[in-house]
Amino acid sequence: MEINDGYGENLVKIARGIIEQYVSKGEAHQPSKYFARKFNKKLGVCVTINICKGEDKVLRECIGFPQPVKHLMEVLIDASIGSVAFDYRFHPVTEDERGIITVEVSVLTEPRLIHVSSPTEYQSQIKIGEDGRIVKLAKGSGLLLPQVPYQQGWGTQEFLSNACVKADLIPDFWLKTQTEIYKFQAKVYREVSPRGSVVRERFDNSNI
Repeated sequence: MEINDGYGENLVKIARGIIEQYVSKGEAHQPSKYFARKFNKKLGVCVTINICKGEDKVLRECIGFPQPVKHLMEVLIDASIGSVAFDYRFHPVTEDERGIITVEVSVLTEPRLIHVSSPTEYQSQIKIGEDGRIVKLAKGSGLLLPQVPYQQGWGTQEFLSNACVKADLIPDFWLKTQTEIYKFQAKVYREVSPRGSVVRERFDNSNI
């Protein structure tokens, strides 16, 4: 992906600005025309908000658009607003929480359908810490970012099962031949602390 670490840092700072303004005023912060031109490549993006509880960080919201159908700046705005207000699993982020959340931006490669002769082969197609997963069926889909199984300590089977659960399917639905499974990679940038410095997240086995 043509995103270097300086770009990644800017993306997180822009997302933070969008989030801060939307929570405070109910409207989207509009980045400068310079950044709009700079980030005009079509890419998928996920914006994750974690809430800091002492030394721990707990998922607060996460919204993503995995398909590269919009320019990066457009999808960053959509994902940032979505992450504070439209994640159905959580109530919207409040103004009081702005100072205790950290912002994380994952820039995604285009998801690719995995072709196997048998569903049992999916496990050999997974590299923990490198590949994300989308489990897709006609009625819906579920996405898990590459960092999730690494952070949770999951093996390949747990990763597949939890992707099915995310899609509101039973855990072993990845063994059904009608299930489509896609993979993608990501570059992940996050705030070390609320409104703090930005680093690129790296995981074992990752060669992105």
